[in-house]
Amino acid sequence: GEIGLAKSDNTVTFERTFSDPVLSLGATNTKDANALFSPTIIKEGGTYYMLYVGYCIENCSPAFIGILGATSIDGETWTKLSTPIISGSDFNLDWAEVIKEPAIVKGPDNVFYLFISGDTGIGVARSENILGPYEVYPEPILKKEHDWESYSVIAPTVIIENNKVRMWYMGVTVSGTSAD
Repeated sequence: GEIGLAKSDNTVTFERTFSDPVLSLGATNTKDANALFSPTIIKEGGTYYMLYVGYCIENCSPAFIGILGATSIDGETWTKLSTPIISGSDFNLDWAEVIKEPAIVKGPDNVFYLFISGDTGIGVARSENILGPYEVYPEPILKKEHDWESYSVIAPTVIIENNKVRMWYMGVTVSGTSAD
């Protein structure tokens, strides 16, 4: 997976901006050599910040799955950051050995909240800087609970409006597999 860009003047009809991705696979053995996906973007000042999942699990040493970052002035030309934003190996969390699918929002307290998928739940981290370092809340804020999410809860999307936080997420079931 690579990351593309589509634009709209009416929020209904989108057109791809370029035939090539705006963020492509990294070189051999880089932290996004095998795939990059699940972008979340926030604009602060005159800079766009993209956090995304990087995968380097095939022919990579050591293997990596975690949140990487890139910056842009125009939202079209991106520069990848050299250091990961956050990964499960940074913390000793039994619910998140792997951290993926980020969603970043700025709270009314001017703190950046990073909602993340872990292995068995959705968690939250916070930082005064978009690029971290992040303090991860030690317990998941959402665990699988219903039949339609019996395998996992992942991929949060979050907004804050009128002092309320709303999260949409994906519940996963796997046919023929028992839940953890």
